Amino acid sequence: MTNTTIHMVAFSIYLAGVGGQGIGLLSEIILRAGDHAGLPVKGVDTHGLEDARMQNIAMLAVIAGNNLVPGVGPDHYRQAMADLMAGPMLSRNRALFESHLAG
Repeated sequence: MTNTTIHMVAFSIYLAGVGGQGIGLLSEIILRAGDHAGLPVKGVDTHGLEDARMQNIAMLAVIAGNNLVPGVGPDHYRQAMADLMAGPMLSRNRALFESHLAG
């Protein structure tokens, strides 16, 4: 009998759509297929966000919460947001970040 070693390489799948339901269904199918295959999967629900640009903040919260970028933690993202935003925009994005970070 021959032993075979399988090496898995982590990768990300980013999907973009124009607001129809197709992209949501597609992402859910990919997420569930990976889960059924026993792979570690992470999904981000961005449905219903007031501004499509806030989807990036939701994604950053998942990245930060799962330590997907070694050496870059939640405080680093908070500081970067404070560097780039102010006022109501910062407040809304910070609240979204914290809610997604908390799970």
